[in-house]
Amino acid sequence: MHFMTFAAVEIPEINEYGENACIEAEVINHEQDRQTSCKGEHDHEETGVQDKFYCMVHDAVAEKMQKYCEGDTDPKNLKFCDCTERIEAGYEGTVDCLKLPQGTIVPYFDSPYGNRFVIRDGKVFEADAGPVHQLRRTKRAKSIRALTGYPLKKLYPDIYRFAVEWFGIEYSEKESAFGYYMNPNGIWDWYEIGGRWPYLLLVKDTCREYFSGQISWTWRDETVEPPRGYRWTSGARMRDIEWQAMWAWHRARQEERFGELEDFFRTGERPKNIYGKRIEDGIWDGNSYLYHRGESLEDYLKREDWLHESRYPLCPHDLLDKKGGWHASDDRLSEPEEKEDCKEPWNARVEEFLDSLADDDVLVIVDYHR
Repeated sequence: MHFMTFAAVEIPEINEYGENACIEAEVINHEQDRQTSCKGEHDHEETGVQDKFYCMVHDAVAEKMQKYCEGDTDPKNLKFCDCTERIEAGYEGTVDCLKLPQGTIVPYFDSPYGNRFVIRDGKVFEADAGPVHQLRRTKRAKSIRALTGYPLKKLYPDIYRFAVEWFGIEYSEKESAFGYYMNPNGIWDWYEIGGRWPYLLLVKDTCREYFSGQISWTWRDETVEPPRGYRWTSGARMRDIEWQAMWAWHRARQEERFGELEDFFRTGERPKNIYGKRIEDGIWDGNSYLYHRGESLEDYLKREDWLHESRYPLCPHDLLDKKGGWHASDDRLSEPEEKEDCKEPWNARVEEFLDSLADDDVLVIVDYHR
């Protein structure tokens, strides 16, 4: 699944001539392969302030995200996960098996037998057999014997083979245990800046420090035009983000959607990009009402949570602060004090996070998968 994160990073002021020493260190001395990566990922003019801002934000976000990569291979970030107890307990168990005509014994679910044969009442049946595709005691099925509750110790001659073939886990000589190394902080296996959320942050079209992120394939057939005088961005300094313009834009979209739903209910003519079933009480999408019969615009906006007083019209799933701390809206946080913080409404935590950022801090929208 994909989730949206607000990442906050500190980027020094940039001038067009690269006179700032920090700029020289971060931009002019980039390794060649990273320069290529940065230049290949954005489509605005790769010169001056925009190019430097892009590369610096790109690297700052990558540095913070690395700590939470599930596939991190840096030894200092890894922890050994000991699975010995689970494997030893499993080795004492049993499994239903098939004894084939030639005497070979295999677990009943092993391919290709698991897709073809099943055990019912101690007998083997062939699945999906005959013209009506039913369970049948075919000649082939009768030639196979069912071994229910067969000891795994008999199936696997030693626990080492059992661990690999049953759990996919090997024995570590270094740790003297069965297990594997993992990043205990692992959250994502893939991410990009922008992605499924490229049309959220607005800056004026005169803004020079902005980040044009990737646009996910989910937006391949649709382009969202920004209000006149503005541009969409996936990252910008807090002072440049036009929150009020974003509120007005989102509010207008909600009002437009309400009008489309109301017309759909009244006329039965389905608008583009609105899905659901027109029923007596409103528009139903299978899980909830998109529109209730007779509701007002104010009722609709309240139900969609567009009447709250926050300055910020966006609410991500996670927050990545300037110090590199990850804060989630779900129960993945392991520290007791963090779990206690989760009792506070998430919208309030997001608002507090954004209020704490300085005007020069850069807010970046990250699309990550886990």
